[in-house]
Amino acid sequence: MTRLGASFAIALITALQAAHPALALPNQPKEMVEIFAICSGRMEAMATRERAHARPEAAEIERLRSTFETLLEATLPDAIADGVGAGQAALWRNGGWREIAGLLADVDYSLDQRRADMAQNMLRRHIANCRALLL
Repeated sequence: MTRLGASFAIALITALQAAHPALALPNQPKEMVEIFAICSGRMEAMATRERAHARPEAAEIERLRSTFETLLEATLPDAIADGVGAGQAALWRNGGWREIAGLLADVDYSLDQRRADMAQNMLRRHIANCRALLL
């Protein structure tokens, strides 16, 4: 049953990646779980931010987060079977959240404009990389 979950996730991502054939989706369950968890955390941080500012983009970002969670749930049993610790996905998700929260803090509060600009660019790149896996 768990291999079916990974096969489903791979098939779904392959279909979704048709518009972005240059992107390489990991083919090992551990790597898949890692990227899905990180992107879920990134999207959760962005959705929280957008909701806090009452921006309409929050709903779309939340939809992306939910999709990453679904893919994570589908691939996690195979990753655990391959030796990934049961709590590792939560650590990766939290890392994605912290990464975006730190960049947002720099964008909003840094007194160094160069640092704020670099953070904004990194933020856009990280979110775009996750979106590209699905869109």
